[in-house]
Amino acid sequence: MVRSFKVLRHRKTLAAMRAVTQFTLSLSLFSAILGPSNAFPWSKLVKDSLQILESRQVENPPPAENVWTDQPLETPHWDNKTFTLYTTQLVQNHFQHTPYVANGYFGQRFGAEGHGFQQDYNDTDPDGPIQPVNGWPLDNRRVTFGTISGFWNSQPNTTRTNFPELAAQGGESVIAGIPHWASLYLVTPQGDTYGPRVSNSTISNYKQSMSLKNGVVTTSVTWAPEGDCIYNLTYTVMASRFRATVGYIQLDIVPSHDVEVSLLDILDGRGALRTWPAGTGMESGAENIIWSGVHPYGLPDITAYVYSTVKFSDSNKASSRASGESFNFVSTNVSTVSQSFKASLKGGEKFSVFKYVGIASSEAFPDDTDVVARTAALAAADAGLEQLLTEHNESWDDIWEDGSILAEYDEELQISLQATLFHLLSAVRSGKGPKRLGSDASIPVGGLSGDSYAGCKLIYCLLCSR
Repeated sequence: MVRSFKVLRHRKTLAAMRAVTQFTLSLSLFSAILGPSNAFPWSKLVKDSLQILESRQVENPPPAENVWTDQPLETPHWDNKTFTLYTTQLVQNHFQHTPYVANGYFGQRFGAEGHGFQQDYNDTDPDGPIQPVNGWPLDNRRVTFGTISGFWNSQPNTTRTNFPELAAQGGESVIAGIPHWASLYLVTPQGDTYGPRVSNSTISNYKQSMSLKNGVVTTSVTWAPEGDCIYNLTYTVMASRFRATVGYIQLDIVPSHDVEVSLLDILDGRGALRTWPAGTGMESGAENIIWSGVHPYGLPDITAYVYSTVKFSDSNKASSRASGESFNFVSTNVSTVSQSFKASLKGGEKFSVFKYVGIASSEAFPDDTDVVARTAALAAADAGLEQLLTEHNESWDDIWEDGSILAEYDEELQISLQATLFHLLSAVRSGKGPKRLGSDASIPVGGLSGDSYAGCKLIYCLLCSR
């Protein structure tokens, strides 16, 4: 256990503490790695021969270009009292600037705009043949990824591999995604949509913050699309630490004039990489429920379900519930499901949309997995934001009481320490609760919100880099 301490202003002391910190974090990483495995039994698939696997490394080199650039923020900010990172610069179409939420059981990355599914694209040739990819070993398009702890597939091979002899003996297991749930779109009467790829020229007063104490991400912006109405928008996204199967997203809207807008709740199947559909649905009734289920490739007995239910601050102002498939920006992916509403807003008055999400896989919840996810979403909706946030904060506070590291006179070191601890803790759980709820799974390289290196564990990637 790492107990709280303060770092004095002395170079030798700081150097020593950095060394101790790196060693301590290394122990934490390897403790997670060497714990119980979360590997799934591989299905009986046709396997390539060792000769073919070895030759594939030559026949499938990496793409000639990786079309992305590391554009650093010009004005990074840090609140040392609340341990909150924030920025006032919107950088679009760069995965480095997309925030995430995670609670040790599931995670989700989303657009820098505050919500929404994003697929990185070539700025100079958006529809051309050369597009940004995630790199070795899959070379797939980089997207805002989300997954559940232990949600892995089974496939004969990957695009490239460093260990063909291992793949030849049993196939390869790759991290799989779930439908992207952190999406809540506003559409104006003129058809303009706020989300990833919104015109930067219509944005002002942008501010996004991510707490490194409880992981809540908040984004506020003034949006001035075509027409005479200006919208002040605030998005709040959270993965409940207390309720392991609950995600939450809220949109607050203050229009400058009276206006009727459309609101879209989407579970986007484009985020469910390397899966097969298990079904989608839009339930009738006042709960406003939609759901999507997926199986990881090669493992039809494993299923993940995502349920969403939507409420409003004033239900009398929301009407005309329908499928959102008529909007041209809604993906046609087979695992996508959406619902839309009309909302009559008053100028200068805040109107809020509350989206409660239930997420569960059959690995942790083998019996009635869909019921578990559905019940989690509805129970969260009944509890409301205030209770969810109180539970969430208390759960994180309990973790930090067990151990933290304070670098009182070195802000850069403090950010690094807190960020490292938070990112690790957001990928694991305490061990309480059902098996495979995140307590017996090693940490993927990208945590629960990235599929870099196919999600392989740190020990595997250390071997790959030798």
